[in-house]
Amino acid sequence: MRCGFVAVLGRTNVGKSTIVNGIVGSKVAIVTDRTQTTIWSVRGIRTTPEHQIVFVDTPGLHRPRSRWGEELLGRARRALAEVDAVLAVVEAGDRLAGGTQHLVQAVQAAGRPAILCINKIDVHAPEEIELTERELRPACDWQGVFRTAAVRGEGLGALEAALAALLPESAEPLYPPGQTTDLPERLMLAEIIREQAMLLTRQEVPHAVAVRIERTEARPDGTLYIEAVLYCERETQKGILVGKGGRTIKAIGSRAREQIEALTGRRVYLDLRVKVAPDWRDDPERWRLFGYA
Repeated sequence: MRCGFVAVLGRTNVGKSTIVNGIVGSKVAIVTDRTQTTIWSVRGIRTTPEHQIVFVDTPGLHRPRSRWGEELLGRARRALAEVDAVLAVVEAGDRLAGGTQHLVQAVQAAGRPAILCINKIDVHAPEEIELTERELRPACDWQGVFRTAAVRGEGLGALEAALAALLPESAEPLYPPGQTTDLPERLMLAEIIREQAMLLTRQEVPHAVAVRIERTEARPDGTLYIEAVLYCERETQKGILVGKGGRTIKAIGSRAREQIEALTGRRVYLDLRVKVAPDWRDDPERWRLFGYA
């Protein structure tokens, strides 16, 4: 079989995590419409009798505005040195400029076999899609150019097959066939909670949210008890996260609990609190405390 690592690279919000989740067949990376959603180089693992693709879903390429932003960008670049192939994702309508040009330059510098994926073809006019491919196809020595509508699963099968063909042969898989990610359980739980906090808040709050799992406990009645703290940088942000009468934090907890129950197959009691950690995005010690370093 063919086995190896594929870095998924692209600007923020082009659908990288949606593509990984779609090919893997389960949720291994959180998905929102906010920038800087992915903070882990999450490994989503897709195994078939013919191949095993280990996706490294990198943080989106962006212009950093804090030390944390610089760290995320560094993680994306470091991932390129450890993989067998690269999947570069753009959105239909993109041109060879700005962040997309930086993406192409990063792929060229990596020196790995690369495939270009033009995503979100379901929300762009055909002529826009054609212009994107016409401009980006000659910009790099792509091993293939594919079009997808990842939210609908369109084009993912052909993309998966092309990526697998770029991987080295192996006598056995790198991970057990039933494993879909190597993200530790506590970090996965924290990411699910953070996803809902990002989806349910606006303004500057989504970028300033960190989640730390304080405790998990399997109770005698079969319930999984989870104690978690959401950290933000300002008292005003805390007020937004809590919401009037606690409505927002309750909604975050309710939606996260549903996803965790689906993931674990157990009833879940989720105990959430909100604390302020001033300017944590510029404090590497805080990153370590939250488990982000």
